Amino acid sequence: ICKTIWLYRVLNTLVIMLIVTFGLSFYYTFRAANTENQQQALEYDRLSGLFFPLVERYEFFSAQNISTLLQQDKRKTETLKRRQVANLALSRIDTAVSKMSANAEIYHTKAEIIQEMQGSISTVSKFYEKSLLLDPYQLMVRDEYARYLIINKQYKKALSVLWGAWGLLNNEFYQNGVMFLNFQLRLNKVYGKPEDNLIILNEIQRLSKL
Repeated sequence: ICKTIWLYRVLNTLVIMLIVTFGLSFYYTFRAANTENQQQALEYDRLSGLFFPLVERYEFFSAQNISTLLQQDKRKTETLKRRQVANLALSRIDTAVSKMSANAEIYHTKAEIIQEMQGSISTVSKFYEKSLLLDPYQLMVRDEYARYLIINKQYKKALSVLWGAWGLLNNEFYQNGVMFLNFQLRLNKVYGKPEDNLIILNEIQRLSKL
């Protein structure tokens, strides 16, 4: 009987500890999602991961923050400091990949970091495509990827990326869809098939009526 009581108390203690730690983790995750201060959000995510290790978001948000800083750096020149910052971002995003390998946003962030490091087109493309494979509904990521390809004179591939969104432009995404299709129409008029212009225009008109 004494052993049963002891086990019961141990189990109760474990359950209470799990509830408390999960509650604290949820609290800090909630605070991170509802603060506009990026540095504070990172700290909340770190605390969330401490209380509940399955919440593995710190490295991802940290890498996102560093990537944003790199993009805002107007110098765009290759310096030792810039390289060190970019390598730190890559290190953190690789850790995030190992923990959340099915998260599409991680691969998008990695593509952006490698762009800032002047990485090869094939490497950047690999991570954009991985992100879109995991979540093809990311119209803004698809648009960003297509524009990156255009900058690098990959016009046919850019059109292919834009065509890949067809069938995903439903009521929920119609506002972004119209903007997306207008961009595709401009590109198609120069590099695509003339007969496709009417198809795209008809789709723009259909979504505009929703």
